[in-house]
Amino acid sequence: MFTLCLTCLPIGLVPIMSRRSSRVGSVYKYKTPGGATRWRYQIWVPSEVFGKKERVSRAGFKSAKDANAALHEVVGKIKKHERVVRKSDMPTFHEQANTWLSGLVSHEGATIQGYQKNLRNHLLPYIGHLKLDELTPALLATHFSRLSKTGRKDSKGFGGKLGNNTLHKVGTVVSLILESAVDNGVLPLNSMRKVKLGSIQRVH
Repeated sequence: MFTLCLTCLPIGLVPIMSRRSSRVGSVYKYKTPGGATRWRYQIWVPSEVFGKKERVSRAGFKSAKDANAALHEVVGKIKKHERVVRKSDMPTFHEQANTWLSGLVSHEGATIQGYQKNLRNHLLPYIGHLKLDELTPALLATHFSRLSKTGRKDSKGFGGKLGNNTLHKVGTVVSLILESAVDNGVLPLNSMRKVKLGSIQRVH
């Protein structure tokens, strides 16, 4: 019998009582704080994979079909003794940034170079090592507040206020990267959507 584990849900997610169970795992839907319906799968992985029996789950799927497909992909990996992703394998911001950049095949070179410059100067040295689920709205707001005061990296005005236009470009990069993680089912929410970039002097 499947038991819904409330503590296993990402912070801010509201479970609703609808789930589908099978012999290989369970899929259920929940509501995000914004009211959107998403699906999540959960499966107990046998001890021979991790050394002990461990629960593996992922959220953020837009349909039960997508969640079921991901669940059966995990089952297939278990049968083939392939690597199974668990919570501790949550990618870092740097890793997700690389994944996102590699998918921008249709973008112009100058656009990609601009993304890479903002990552190199304003993001990776500060938050690149953090796991994606550690990038809370509060943490991101604090980072952008710091950038707004001492973020300039060019020789002219180094260490001064980051220009408002650049600040918003950097915010766009963060949002696009986190959104790619949501689309891939890695994250349930894009935390950058909760960060309001006001003026250079103030970030909420």
